[in-house]
Amino acid sequence: MRDRKAPLEKELKYFLTKRDYDKLLRASRKRVLRAVKQVNVYFDDPNLRLRKRRIGLRVRIENEQNCTLTLKEPSNIRSKKVPKLKVRHEWECSLPFLLAKQVIKGKTPIGSLKRKPIEVLKHHFSDNQLEKLMPLGSVKTLRTFVPAEQGILLEIDRFKMFGRKFYELEVETQDPVLADQTVRQLLKKLKIPCRPITKSKLGRFLDLWKKERRR
Repeated sequence: MRDRKAPLEKELKYFLTKRDYDKLLRASRKRVLRAVKQVNVYFDDPNLRLRKRRIGLRVRIENEQNCTLTLKEPSNIRSKKVPKLKVRHEWECSLPFLLAKQVIKGKTPIGSLKRKPIEVLKHHFSDNQLEKLMPLGSVKTLRTFVPAEQGILLEIDRFKMFGRKFYELEVETQDPVLADQTVRQLLKKLKIPCRPITKSKLGRFLDLWKKERRR
């Protein structure tokens, strides 16, 4: 599936407790650029064929206006200096709001969309397999954007799925060493433990999704 022209997403994540999250927001309240509400709906088939190939497919609706279709897959890029750095190939395109709603409700099959992320999938999955893709559920996120030192943009997230709330700090950057140093200095200053993680929201979502299916 790898395409040499596919953009690379370089992302750092840090685990937060609710207390950490509240403290970080209080310390950042005068520098907040904006806060957005996101609904992320993940797609796969009942056998999780995409997940088995470590592929993520989602539709995101932001502030009930902007909609995007995104496909992600891992790269083979690793960082010795920042071991928890997550680097993925990412294909993303916009969707009209009404079409996104139809896809999320399952009324328009996501595999029928004539968009780059789906075209990429068609190189590796049959039409029959793509027909089985369905919405598995959603993750609702409140994302607060805060500029930090060295031009680093923090994304402070509170998100909810299957009735449970989670908190984390994300940074997308082309200079992960500088970004990691900046985050560590900030968290140390605020006396917040620095706990880098690599598990994505999709990974957490699927863990809970599987538990729900076993009930």
